[in-house]
Amino acid sequence: MNAPTGRSSESEPTHRTLATRFVTMRSLGLVAATACLAWTGLVGLTTGNAFADTAPPTVPGSVFAIPGTAAPTVATISWAASTDGVGVVGYGVRRARSVAGPFQSIGTTTSLSFDDTSGSPGLSYWYQVAAFDAAGNLSAPSAPSGPVHADWAENPHGAYAVDSQECALCHSVHSGSTSMLYRTTSTSPARADTGLCLACHDGTGAPADIRTGGFDSFSLPSGHSIDDTTTAPQLASGCSSCHDPHSAPADTPMIPKGTVNGVTVAGGGPDWCLACHDDRDSWFGVGYPSTSSPTRLPNGYPDVGTFPGTSTYRASSNAHLRVPETTQTTEPGTAVRRREGDCLYCHSAHRGPNVYDALSATYRPPSASTLASDQATGAYGALCFTCHGGAVRSGFATAPVDVKQFVTAGGTRSGHRIVTPGGTLPVGSPLPCYDCHGEHGSRRNNSSLLSDVLGSSLETSSDAGVRHTCFSCHTTADAVRMSWDSTASAFAVPAPGARVEGLSRTSGALALPDRDGHRAGDSQSCYACHGSSYEAGGHNVHDPESAGVSQGGQSCYTCHSVFQAYMEDQLGIATGALSSTSYHHVLGSSVAEHVVVRGR
Repeated sequence: MNAPTGRSSESEPTHRTLATRFVTMRSLGLVAATACLAWTGLVGLTTGNAFADTAPPTVPGSVFAIPGTAAPTVATISWAASTDGVGVVGYGVRRARSVAGPFQSIGTTTSLSFDDTSGSPGLSYWYQVAAFDAAGNLSAPSAPSGPVHADWAENPHGAYAVDSQECALCHSVHSGSTSMLYRTTSTSPARADTGLCLACHDGTGAPADIRTGGFDSFSLPSGHSIDDTTTAPQLASGCSSCHDPHSAPADTPMIPKGTVNGVTVAGGGPDWCLACHDDRDSWFGVGYPSTSSPTRLPNGYPDVGTFPGTSTYRASSNAHLRVPETTQTTEPGTAVRRREGDCLYCHSAHRGPNVYDALSATYRPPSASTLASDQATGAYGALCFTCHGGAVRSGFATAPVDVKQFVTAGGTRSGHRIVTPGGTLPVGSPLPCYDCHGEHGSRRNNSSLLSDVLGSSLETSSDAGVRHTCFSCHTTADAVRMSWDSTASAFAVPAPGARVEGLSRTSGALALPDRDGHRAGDSQSCYACHGSSYEAGGHNVHDPESAGVSQGGQSCYTCHSVFQAYMEDQLGIATGALSSTSYHHVLGSSVAEHVVVRGR
């Protein structure tokens, strides 16, 4: 074998060392490859030498770079094959931050594409490709392709090793914006950590868009606020007030902070919210109204004073605490685990689309502009009808009582409608759910989630309990109208000017007409005439029988006692003293002998 020009035969590398050096060369970038070729003596070989291939490959054509769509690829570069007299064995890829360079080697490949996994998302890059052959000849670089900008965000959350480079995703050692060394971002620094979080959680990086998204974001009408001014008891002064950025979402979804407001939070669920929404009303401070007298907006919505505290929420009487643990789809493609009694079944963690209370669906009083849809679809209570709407909610095995079918039944009283003008709500409005129910439980020992505004120790499992509940709003037909006074545990004259939804309790439809059952001394359940059936087509408090027609199956004299003296034939439980003085039907028993079919 002839020695290379200008070199002695003793210095010529062997085939084994050439192969070793070539493998080494292929693992290097283009700049290193050039030095390696010169070092091995493969440049300038004579034509007599078996390795004297001096013609470089053609320049790779059609170089095209596209952004990577998921970590860790910031760009995928592809090109058309080069040609060479002996054969192309690989390609080198270089990268620069501008079209003018400088370009730095980032790797080699034997294929016609290359994934750049060493760049950073959010930065723009340009790429060049050059081919090399077995002799070490390097083609001229291709024209730059770019700029390429990957929009995905690298997940900065997780368990960190001591030597992790991921810290730099959020912190800057030499130019931090605060004592926590947060990176400076273009996002409004309404709180240093919040601005940093929103740099990714803004719809361009992290999956959850809490800045501008249509689901659970700070752009929505109501909920938590992050502002520049901390005023007591502003507990949520930044994202890190509730979240632990150094925990892993895969282990603890939504990365709840381990301790919030001095309370240990065990992996989310209601504990997370109740750490601040506690019995001391820490989230609000001094002066939180009682649940029996919340402050109301002009439209009647109870604005402040509706949450009874942690102890009441956790009480066994709170049916909503027993909503089971399920997996819910909160937005397209996002499945989250909800704990038993989770506040996030109804509320949004950051801010919600409802006008009030960070609720995840509509919950408001009816109005003149919404009346048609409120009657037809129950739009005013869409939040409640998410569960109480007849359909089995995703993740649940069964559906609760279907209330929506009665609210939207189309009757004159469907939804327990307002029939008297002059109040807060227009005539025809379904009664808002909050007028009868306290969604978080009762501080006043009410059952069935009955509102504390109505009174105390209210229940609907007995005739007396039903009467007490109904007469907490309605007044009796006595000469001096009365209502149920829970404090006195007796019927009493209501306070002067007492109103419900702006309507006087002693006039209009709230003042009941003179009928059996409408007097303070009567004992029959309101359900006897107005219904308690939740079967399809039935009547109940959500769609009461407007005419007060008996539902059958009980003694007529319960309501029609005035006729007993004339009609009782002395075979029943009482003697009709006047039964022989007039013609009449004879009712010898209080047991029904004929099945009454409604509508016939």
